[in-house]
Amino acid sequence: MKKFFEYFGLATLVCFSFFLTEKTATVVEEMDEIMVQIKSHQTEYQEEGMDATITGPYIVPGLPKKTINVEKSYQKMKELGTYDEDYFVWDLEKPKINLDNHLEKYVVSGNPTNRVVSLVFLLNQKNLSSLLESIGNEKVSYLLDEEEFEKNKESIPSLIASQSEFLLKESGESEFLSLRQKLSTYHQESFICYNPKQDDAFSSLCQKYSYHSITTNQEISKNPLKMTKELLAPGAFLVYEVNPKLLEELPNILSYIKSHGYEIVPVSSQLKED
Repeated sequence: MKKFFEYFGLATLVCFSFFLTEKTATVVEEMDEIMVQIKSHQTEYQEEGMDATITGPYIVPGLPKKTINVEKSYQKMKELGTYDEDYFVWDLEKPKINLDNHLEKYVVSGNPTNRVVSLVFLLNQKNLSSLLESIGNEKVSYLLDEEEFEKNKESIPSLIASQSEFLLKESGESEFLSLRQKLSTYHQESFICYNPKQDDAFSSLCQKYSYHSITTNQEISKNPLKMTKELLAPGAFLVYEVNPKLLEELPNILSYIKSHGYEIVPVSSQLKED
């Protein structure tokens, strides 16, 4: 019995020692200047987010609620050895009204509070090499069906690797699934349907597989630089027919977009709400 109480006492002492050590470490962390700075700015940098905006059959993405993850931010800055707002770690919460629970709606742009734009190119084999040469390292989106995939498949792995992406064209379910499988083989992770005609059957097919549908009322085929200037806006999807005039003006188009403070991103980047 005496042994029992000795062991019990020793176990209690060890547990208390762990508790005291942890408590001391917590107090020291709370008093650390980096932690004090993080907590003093915690509310200042919080963003409440924004629900997606719905207008009839159309939707524009919302924005996530952003809050600072205090502990992770502290650990990251502690490794750095100083307080630096660039090293905040964020917790993101998807808005209650969001794209995922309104797959029946057509996305017409990204959120207009972000100064970004997405370029979508209607692929054809004839002009692909010239197009890729002009685009360089820009992260853009391409539109193709299964036939165009076969014609261009040698270029597809490098484009996906460079974080460009391929949108899905209107098609029947078997072709739709076949193209999705082929793109997945090259490690494309997300899929988006392009539905400018707002075809109900294609929209239903995309909903079935939980894919968002984007649409536009303007595909740029003539005077691409002039049309870019007219249509450029925060969150815009600019869809181009690839033709000799586009290839001629594309360097100036890219220069114009960037000179006006826009970042060029794939469509999928504009549809993220968390």
